[in-house]
Amino acid sequence: MWGFDEACRAEICIAQGGSPGTCANFPLRKVAHGVKCEIFITSSLRGDVIERGVTMPRIVGVDIPDNKRLEVSLTYIFGVGVPRSKEIISKLHLNPDMRAHQLSADDIAKINSLLQSEYTVEGDLKRQVQNNIKRLISIHSYRGMRHRLGLPVHGQRTRTNARTRKGPRKTVAGKKKAPQQ
Repeated sequence: MWGFDEACRAEICIAQGGSPGTCANFPLRKVAHGVKCEIFITSSLRGDVIERGVTMPRIVGVDIPDNKRLEVSLTYIFGVGVPRSKEIISKLHLNPDMRAHQLSADDIAKINSLLQSEYTVEGDLKRQVQNNIKRLISIHSYRGMRHRLGLPVHGQRTRTNARTRKGPRKTVAGKKKAPQQ
């Protein structure tokens, strides 16, 4: 079902400025036979991938879903929840009901610059969280010790439950009773 379509290869090669003689070496992703060719052209200028005629916006290194509302799509970025998503949309005067694939290149650039200048998101936020945990461990605080031991940090019970932090049960054999006389 999947393969390289030579007619499609030539069509895309010529569309991107190549001559028909050089199209044999033109790189092409695998495409489904019978699918129109022009929808698989990738655009590196806008930073998005075109598939099936719909663009997937790439914001701060994350491909956000294109067919969801902008308010929901932005929450796929680590560090952006619903309240922050609403705040970003209102700051940039965008329509929250608009679908992500309807964003223009300018809108994507505005969102990128706003997220990088005013908020800590994605890699920077993950790095900051890890540094905070390392700091707690290094100062030997109670929370740091719980992190180091792999136990729950916020006062949850551990006699039962806490399997996410502790891992699978390590069964210990029971003590044998002495024979009664």
